[in-house]
This record gives sequence, C-alpha cells and structure tokens, in this order.
Amino acid sequence: MKVVHGVMLLLLCALVPVAAAADATPRNGQWQDWEYVVFETRGGGDQESLPLVIALHSSGSQPEELASAFADLPVRARVVLPRGPFPRPSGRSWFPEGYGALPASAQAAVTEAAESRLTAFIQQMQERHPTRGRPLLTGVSYGGDLSLLLILHHPDAYTAAFPVAARLLPEWQQSAVDCADACPPILALHGRDDRTVPMAPTETALQALGARGWPVSMRGYEHTAHDFSPAMQADVRQAIADRFRAMTGDANMGKLTPTVDK
Repeated sequence: MKVVHGVMLLLLCALVPVAAAADATPRNGQWQDWEYVVFETRGGGDQESLPLVIALHSSGSQPEELASAFADLPVRARVVLPRGPFPRPSGRSWFPEGYGALPASAQAAVTEAAESRLTAFIQQMQERHPTRGRPLLTGVSYGGDLSLLLILHHPDAYTAAFPVAARLLPEWQQSAVDCADACPPILALHGRDDRTVPMAPTETALQALGARGWPVSMRGYEHTAHDFSPAMQADVRQAIADRFRAMTGDANMGKLTPTVDK
C-alpha cells in the first residue's frame, strides 16, 4: 500500500505544474503614454522567446475584455493587447470621437496616424519581449481594420492577419504592397448578419486582393451580427496555432481552412 500511495503522490505532484502551466496571468505594461496587457499561454515564461500575437480590441471596449479569447490558445505564445488611446463612454478606441463622420480624406489621415503609431508600438514590443519569428495580427471591428492595414502595408513584418468584423475599403486594398509569393495569409471572419459592417464589401475587397496574389480566405458565420462570437474565437485560436506551428516548423502543423459557413 505504501508503494501505491507513493506512486499516487508522485502522479499528483506531476500533474500540478501542468495545470499551473496552462494558466495565463495578464500583466500591465506601458510604452510612452500607451498602456497594454501582456500574458503568455501554456506556461510560457515572461523572458522566454515565444511567437507573438498582437490583438486589437474593438471601439468602446478594453483589452481585458479581449484577453479571455486568447487565454486558451493551444500553443505556447505571448499575447499583447494594446489599449486604444482615445476614450469612449464604455472603453477606448483607436480613433477620436467623430472619426466615422469625417470626410474620406480626413478619415484616411487619422487612420494613417493610428497605423504608424501601432507600427512603432509593435516594434517596441518585439524589442521588449523576446519574440520568435514575425508577429501575428488580429483584431475586432476597428481593431480588425488596423490589423488589415498593418499587414497590407508591411507584409514582410508579419506572419499573418486574422481580422474579425473588419472593413477593407477599396482604397486600402489598392494601397496594398505587391509581395508576390511572399505575401502572408489573411483569414477574415465575419458575421453574415452584420449590419454595422456588412460582410459583402469586405468579401469583394478581399477577392480583389486575392487576384493580386495575396493568400486570402473568408469565413462567414450564420446568425451572427457585429460580434466576436465563441465560434469565431475558437476558429481564431486554431488558426493562430496552425500558423505558429507552420512558422516554427512543427511537424504537426496545420493549414488554413478555405471559406466555410458557420
């Protein structure tokens, strides 16, 4: 009996660190006047060199609200969630109040400024946190817009982008860098019942981008409005895992799935 008890005790002790390693503990950080939340998944250490996810929240929300969507990533990675610089009644935004009502030229200038500042922020995150490979971009609504713009204008800097409920305006698509066979993949996720940002214009712009050689795909989700639904979250987590496994040369790496309805 003592031998059995000893074996059981060893088994229990072996299980404890595994459970703890799966926990993702968010920490607060700051660069210049920009706050962010950062955590590692699957027991990754804060000084460990890990693949990096940059996740951009939607307008009117906070990075903490988005963090739970990535806590259960099936791979070891580091997740950085910057906080939008502009206040909203219920959270923060990437753009100032009244952005949506600006004429196209003024809106483009504000968008460019946000993209430029995010580029500098991401470069700083790579210097501050040991990073393996190129960062992966994702975001919701306005955050998704910016994830698209960043990868379209800097395709050599990122490994993939997975925007959710995002716009891809024709002028943004036209300004995309020509990167031939080196273009990173884009997987867009969108609710088919989205009335805030209808799916069809984004789908059309993505098709035009694909005609230029970009590897793009889009997943439409039935009975889903302007949202980052649990089904979308699960698919983004899996897509991130597949991309990082491919990037790091894992023998069990997966592939992005073509467009499907959910």
